[in-house]
Amino acid sequence: YPRLKDLELDMMKSMNQWQMRQIRTSNQGSEGDLVCLEISHGQPSEITQILHEAPEGLTSITISHFQCPPSYTFCRTPFDKIGKTQSVLLKHAPTLEHFFARACAIDSKALQELLCFSPRLRSLEVIEEDLGMGVHFAEAELDAADAVLSPWVCEKLEVFECKISGVPRPDVTWSYFHHEKAHFPPPTIPPHPQGPAIIPGSPKELIQRESHALQRNILAQIGRLTHLRVLTLGSERPDYDSHEFYQLVVHGIGTMIVGCSAQYSCLELSLESGLDELSGLKELEELNVGQMGHRIGLAEVQWMVAQWPKLKSIVGLRCMKYNRSFNVGGNYMLPEDEEAEAEGGDRQGTGADEEDPEHVAWIRKHRPDINCPDPK
Repeated sequence: YPRLKDLELDMMKSMNQWQMRQIRTSNQGSEGDLVCLEISHGQPSEITQILHEAPEGLTSITISHFQCPPSYTFCRTPFDKIGKTQSVLLKHAPTLEHFFARACAIDSKALQELLCFSPRLRSLEVIEEDLGMGVHFAEAELDAADAVLSPWVCEKLEVFECKISGVPRPDVTWSYFHHEKAHFPPPTIPPHPQGPAIIPGSPKELIQRESHALQRNILAQIGRLTHLRVLTLGSERPDYDSHEFYQLVVHGIGTMIVGCSAQYSCLELSLESGLDELSGLKELEELNVGQMGHRIGLAEVQWMVAQWPKLKSIVGLRCMKYNRSFNVGGNYMLPEDEEAEAEGGDRQGTGADEEDPEHVAWIRKHRPDINCPDPK
């Protein structure tokens, strides 16, 4: 098929020889017209093989919902990742403009290679927001240590949707809170610890200084992407059918009850950690920090409003997930109660009536045109 431009492969069970022949045949065209490749529901090894066999010159790659081994039960369990054994994506980097990976585990170093060797890249989207209930897949994440290995060359990037993990956060503690099938009612949310987030002169202070230096370098990478319109570092997606809840304490900020997909080793996005490195993002319209243990406060919000003139939306300013399901009295809002509330029914508990924190109240008062929804 010498003039083939778009190839879509949907592998519900496993890739067969006919599909592989399609790919090899498309590679024989003298004009190199194949520019879009979409792959779904395959094993990581199969997708790696397809990317290896696909002709050079692709401008768009979409990979979604690949099959996981039968023993795969939890989204953070390590297993074979696309790009882990070889740089199968690197061959497509010079021409690639759009890369989408939905509910797929892409190796962190492979993501870094795309950012470092794809000068034409306009969108990188590897966060899944539309999974159905009871469905758990691995997600791609860029490790903080990988993110600073080499400069990013994708200066035309307009959409960056990728979680950045592995950031040392001595100001954060993460612990098990409750399994809803264990007992009812659940335990009460403990009071937020008093005192400074980091005690001066403590070992944590040294870790924090090193962490801030790392975060500043990462934010400097992002800050050079001056065409960015969308910066998504977090997620709006709820933990469907989650029975386990965790206590996320961002010292000096608040205590939150969250699900397993919440981020705690993430960028804190404070001015102290390098938020000012993003001052060049004058085209930025959307920021998503949902389900992140960030440290965005009043000073940060005022800085964003001043520096990003086209800003329209910030998702996740209230760093919380299940706090409105668990209140200080230990009352619990069942999912059906939440549905009733959404339909105008009675509210259960007090969490839904909490006042906006200072930075959220400020932006809603002074910039009501900027939408600040909570994660779903």
